[in-house]
Amino acid sequence: FTQNKPTGTVDGDFLVAVVFTGHDNAGAAPTVSTAPTGWTLVRTISFASLIVYTYSKVASSEPASWDWILSASGADLYYAGGVLRVSGTNQVDASDDGTATNDATPLYTVGVTPTGPNGLLIMATAFNEGATGGQSSSGYAVTTSNPTWTEILDDAGGEGTGTSLHCSIAYAIRAAATATGDWTLTLTGTDIVESASQLLSLPAITNVSPAPAVITGMSMSSGLPKN
Repeated sequence: FTQNKPTGTVDGDFLVAVVFTGHDNAGAAPTVSTAPTGWTLVRTISFASLIVYTYSKVASSEPASWDWILSASGADLYYAGGVLRVSGTNQVDASDDGTATNDATPLYTVGVTPTGPNGLLIMATAFNEGATGGQSSSGYAVTTSNPTWTEILDDAGGEGTGTSLHCSIAYAIRAAATATGDWTLTLTGTDIVESASQLLSLPAITNVSPAPAVITGMSMSSGLPKN
């Protein structure tokens, strides 16, 4: 699974990659067997036929694209994701994950606690539903001091005969340094089966006063059945 380098990436930039995999007939999702050199796994959440991976790295003599090697190939298998270039930070300071079954408005519990104010939150979610497709994600929120969210990926490319797979990525700058609490979103479809989500916190890193950690570039790879 190839993901392109965000335009304008230079050495020293902080990068976050999200990889979604799934099986559109409710079988086992392919795993990432080999990540590109230099990428550090932040977190993995696996649930039923869905897996969400997140990775990070500091850019250094990067190629034009990176390849994540998957454990299997086939027409029923799905993959998607994105690479984000973030300024004003150099780490992921907290992360959490959660799953839900048969819930179009899932609640993922615990949440994250940023190390300081003006940090960046990234929410990455995958879900599956009935074979008719037509999925979408919206209504992103954390239950404590909810910021304004921007959706950057809302993909329903994994439609199959048994189930249809979907993934989304959204981000927000949150001024509060307190715990976010649980997080939620709204999943639109005909028959939501299960979902898996990750919430990442990236702190604002400055010498004197915190300035927001912001996404300055991105490269999205829409979901496709893997043939």
